[in-house]
Amino acid sequence: MKFDYLFTIVFSFIEIILILAIKGFSYPLLPLFLLLIAFNYISIEDWKTGFISLNLNIGICVLAVITAIMSRADIAVIGMNLLCFVLPFILLDFVFQKFVNKEKDEDRFLIGGGDIILFATISFLLSFANMMVMLFVASLISIIVSKFIGKSRVHFAPMILVGFLVAFLWGEVLLSGLLGLIMNAIYG
Repeated sequence: MKFDYLFTIVFSFIEIILILAIKGFSYPLLPLFLLLIAFNYISIEDWKTGFISLNLNIGICVLAVITAIMSRADIAVIGMNLLCFVLPFILLDFVFQKFVNKEKDEDRFLIGGGDIILFATISFLLSFANMMVMLFVASLISIIVSKFIGKSRVHFAPMILVGFLVAFLWGEVLLSGLLGLIMNAIYG
């Protein structure tokens, strides 16, 4: 357990140094650092137990809202992210639990409520395009990890964290490079 705390703090320092080196001081550092500590701890907890506590999720949502307010995030982008990325997962989870998983088998679910709350939290911090990058990277990593460990079901919070970091740090670069490749392929 002590290793989890130590790993969380050390990894959060590395992440904040990366963010400062790449993004500069465009985000409030204290809430962002606390958010990274919470993200890392949630990822460890989800990887080990498959469960994310509601208290941690509520805390991380509050930190995300504070960070968004302090960095003057665009309300329209946050609303669009919630509508396009969070609401579909809520509806998918509801439909799956109501109609597919009638015997309430805990091992049969698509995505957990903690992961959906993580998506909601991240929607306060990323642009719409970067949310797409985050979801793509997280999904790709979870496919690779599931093939590597030989399980069809993996805990998604660590993949969401990696997807968030990639999108937060290099999302615009990845998207512009991808669009450049597509345009080059179409127009030569």
